Amino acid sequence: MDYEHISSENVDPEEVEFPLVHVVTQDGILEYGEEDLVRRLLERSLDEDGQYVLITDTTAPRTPTYTKKPGRSVVDDFPAIAVRDYASLANSFLEDALDGRSRIPVVDTRNVFFHAASAIHAEAGAPADGIEAVFDYTRAPTDSPVWDSARYFVEHDLENVLEDYSDHIREALRSWTEKGDTQRVANHILEVLRICDYDASTLENYRQRDPNYR
Repeated sequence: MDYEHISSENVDPEEVEFPLVHVVTQDGILEYGEEDLVRRLLERSLDEDGQYVLITDTTAPRTPTYTKKPGRSVVDDFPAIAVRDYASLANSFLEDALDGRSRIPVVDTRNVFFHAASAIHAEAGAPADGIEAVFDYTRAPTDSPVWDSARYFVEHDLENVLEDYSDHIREALRSWTEKGDTQRVANHILEVLRICDYDASTLENYRQRDPNYR
């Protein structure tokens, strides 16, 4: 399915179009300024009969600024909305779409990007049993999605990477992973960027190279 990704920082709740899938944690709602965004999108979706699916890490997301009663959630305020628990959706994806081919334990992460990468690596005989393992660019298959991560920093965030190096990459990774040591993953990304001299075309040539000769 084709879709357009929009960062929540760039979303105008009055202009964004439906259908819309909004992925946000409860902490994101409370601590990162998305409470107003969630409430307005909920109101608009009902007023305009728009399809708005809210995916969170809880089945009862709260917006306490708007709902003063303890324990009351947006599901109580907007019974008609669809809220989906990310953990359940991720488990279904791992079972149905990947057919259990990921080698990364679910207890380590429910990030479907990492599990999809692990499944591809496992089929190719590349390291696949952990998040750090799939970011070993010297062994990553050509069709692994981990190359997209390195390409992102080259194409969209190079100035910050050059300025802050591994600290900046590590901070970016914190928003992609639930837990764990992101420093070693950041080191792998930074290493391949340095090898390719921070150049997108060089990175692509490196990706296409036989892993035995990287």
